[in-house]
Amino acid sequence: MTDATPIPKDAAAAAGAMPPPDPVPAREMLLQSEAPAPSPTAPVIPPAGSVAALSQLRSQPSDRLSQQSCGCGGGGPVQLVYVLGALWFDFGSEARRDAFVQKMGAQVEQLTDVLIIHFLEEHPEEALGLTFVLRHGDTPIYAIQPVGPFADKTYKAMFEALTSSLDDEGSEQRVSIPGVIGSSTRLWNGMTVPVVYPDLRGMYKWRSSTLIDRVRAAKGAPAQSAPEQDLKDFLDKVYYELRNLGVAPQDRALNYAATNAYQAAHALADAASKSLVLDSINVVKSPICRPDSDCWDVELQMFDPETERRANRVYRYTVDVSDVLPVTVGTVRSWAVRAGA
Repeated sequence: MTDATPIPKDAAAAAGAMPPPDPVPAREMLLQSEAPAPSPTAPVIPPAGSVAALSQLRSQPSDRLSQQSCGCGGGGPVQLVYVLGALWFDFGSEARRDAFVQKMGAQVEQLTDVLIIHFLEEHPEEALGLTFVLRHGDTPIYAIQPVGPFADKTYKAMFEALTSSLDDEGSEQRVSIPGVIGSSTRLWNGMTVPVVYPDLRGMYKWRSSTLIDRVRAAKGAPAQSAPEQDLKDFLDKVYYELRNLGVAPQDRALNYAATNAYQAAHALADAASKSLVLDSINVVKSPICRPDSDCWDVELQMFDPETERRANRVYRYTVDVSDVLPVTVGTVRSWAVRAGA
């Protein structure tokens, strides 16, 4: 993925969703681990590189229907995921690490993250000996295994994300990973983590600082007046206070709200014009939704830090998480509420 962030070109797009930073990419790799066989409820994943792989995945029912199984034994439901984190890699076992070291022609004590990533750039086929992982802080939460006809592009994007993560810009680089959860795999530290089969269309990489700059630079948009600190507070609140595994539908909606920072910036800019700042972020089930959708309302509640007697203000926008890629529905709405309500 690149660092460029597409921005709507006119104020008419201000209330709509801004596509997050450009898609993440890398080369095809097979996880060589002692992964247990998928459980009876796990989706059946076609062989990596199969042209029909992604279409078969998408043909299975979404997780919002998982509790409405027909009981006919026609395969289990697919568990959707939309998660934020940082990409890294894992050897899986000491044997795989030694094989990688021998390929590099180096000694174990000479192995560094920079050398490994640069070696992968020159020899992308060696990714077969690694497991790509998504981390929250230093804790791995998922293994990422591309499948289907665009696996090569997905691996390329992941390589680019790893390379750019080496740059010290004062803020951690993050990626968004939409997809479905399949089996599990074992990492070198003994942890067993679920495997995510990603959808390249929704994979993006960014740093908070560059994302804020691009959102505020949107030509002719209210987001221009959004205070930089308010945007940073919003992103940090999602990244740290509200961090999650991106499995529950409300968590996928929240994570997409952080990726789609333009719409949040629209609300924060309006709040700033009223001298209000962010108090809380809530996600609630939307009482009205279009057919075959799963709609959740993301609510940003603002308050006046100077006085508690002034009414708070709520900004709400709706996210549909019925598919692998969440989408926003409608425009941002706002109204006043009693302080403390």
